[in-house]
Amino acid sequence: MKRLHIVMFLFLSVSGCAVMPTADEITKADFGPIPIHEEVESLIRERLMRSLVDPDSLKQFKVYPAKKNAYKCGLTGSINVFVWSVPYEYNAKNRMGGYTGLKSDTISFLKGKEVTVCAYADGTLIQ
Repeated sequence: MKRLHIVMFLFLSVSGCAVMPTADEITKADFGPIPIHEEVESLIRERLMRSLVDPDSLKQFKVYPAKKNAYKCGLTGSINVFVWSVPYEYNAKNRMGGYTGLKSDTISFLKGKEVTVCAYADGTLIQ
C-alpha cells in the first residue's frame, strides 16, 4: 500500500510538468484566421447582455486585439493547442446595485471557432 502511494505521488508530481512550445513549433502552428475584432466584440457584448444582472449597467467595456497563444494540454502536457486569444474587460452592477469593479476574461478561437481550452488527460477541447 505504501508503495502505491509513492508511485501515485511521483506520477502526480511529474504530470504537472510541461514545457511551453518552442518558437519553431509556434511559427509552424496553424492558428487559423485571425478573429475579426468587430465580430468578437459583438459576440462578447451579446453574451454579457444575457449573463449580467443589469445589462444596462455595462461600463468600461473594452476588447483588446487578438494575440497568438499556446497551451500544453494532456496529463503530461504532450499536446500543443494553438489558439487566438482575445482578452476583454468590463464593469457592471451586481444584485445589490453596486459596481463590482473591473473584471477581465479571455475568449479563444481555434481555426475560426470559439473554444474553451481544457487540460484534460486526453487534451480534449470543449466547444
